[in-house]
Amino acid sequence: MKNKILPLTVALCLVAHFAHAQNSNVTFNFRTIINVQNNINATGSNNSTTLNISAVNEPDAPAAPRTLDSTGLQMFWGYGSAFDTYYAFTFNETVKLESYTIGGAVVGSYTNNELYRLRIDSGGWVTEDAADNPTEHSSYQFANKLTINAGSTLYMGVQNSSNGELFWGSLTVTTVPEPATYALALAAFALV
Repeated sequence: MKNKILPLTVALCLVAHFAHAQNSNVTFNFRTIINVQNNINATGSNNSTTLNISAVNEPDAPAAPRTLDSTGLQMFWGYGSAFDTYYAFTFNETVKLESYTIGGAVVGSYTNNELYRLRIDSGGWVTEDAADNPTEHSSYQFANKLTINAGSTLYMGVQNSSNGELFWGSLTVTTVPEPATYALALAAFALV
């Protein structure tokens, strides 16, 4: 009986660790990154997941990512109907897109014409409708909950036909456990 208590305790601890790692939401608060342009580095709410946002050299995309005051990450620049803004999002861990909140400085009126265009590395583009008539602090779920592997790049093109400006206050993702985490869980069950 005593010989089984230690393996059982270890197994329960590993299972608890596995369960925690499996459902970890991480939020990047862009309102705390003040007046940074082009190469934005952010640390998530778990203090270990990081994000780098940089400009993408597209011919019709003159805008570099920037944060202003405490309004957040500027997503729509108000240049017209083309995909004027292209950003590259790179995470240090594998994550899945969940939601974003609207920051300050919502300027202009928005219609169904605002779109996000998303792709991972050299994959195909998918389209994501932007929030209609967004209000500050409102939260919006991604319809395309794409999974971005650690070190891979999520490219996001933004189309704005309303000549307004919009800022993201935050971005929330779910971390996806590495295969080693699954191996630990299996090892825990094998100990019992």
